[in-house]
Amino acid sequence: MESEYVQWELSQVKAVKGAIFKEINLENPSNLINDELSVWTDCLKTIGFIGTWKSRIIRNRIIEKLIEDDPNIHFVFFEDDERIPVWNGSMPQGALDYINHQISELNHASLIIGLKTSDYEMRGFCSRAEYYAAQKGGMRFLSVDIPDYEIACLHGDFISTVVGYIHANYYV
Repeated sequence: MESEYVQWELSQVKAVKGAIFKEINLENPSNLINDELSVWTDCLKTIGFIGTWKSRIIRNRIIEKLIEDDPNIHFVFFEDDERIPVWNGSMPQGALDYINHQISELNHASLIIGLKTSDYEMRGFCSRAEYYAAQKGGMRFLSVDIPDYEIACLHGDFISTVVGYIHANYYV
C-alpha cells in the first residue's frame, strides 16, 4: 500500500459519498481474510428498516417483494411500537437499553430505509435510530415518505414503486 498509485486509488474511493469500503490486509492468513470477507458480504446483503408500528404492514409487503428477487437477503429492524414508556421526557433504564439494542442491530446492514409515516418523528426514537445510522461509516440511508392513505389502501403500485426505489439505490 505504499505505492503512490494505490494511495491515489484509495483516495478516489474514499471521496465517493456513500461508498461502501472495506480494507483487507492480504498479508493475513487466508482463513482470517475469508472470515473478514464473510462478515462484510453478509452486511452487504442486509437491509435495515426504521419505522413505527404504522409502517409494519407496508414494510412486510416490501420485504416479500425483495425476497422474491433475492431469497438470500437479510433484514434487521428498528421499530417504535409505542409500548416504550416515556415520562416527562425521560424513560426507565430498561427501555433505554431496549432502544439501544434495537439501534445496534442496524450495524448489520449496509442500507437503512426509513419508512416515514405521520408518527415517525412524534416520539423521537426513529429519529434517534436514523441519526445513529447516519453517523456510521459504510451505511446508506434511504427515506421513504408513506402517506396515511397508502397505509389504509395498501396499493400494489405504491409497494412496487418503493421496491423499485430500493433496487435503484441498492444492488441486492
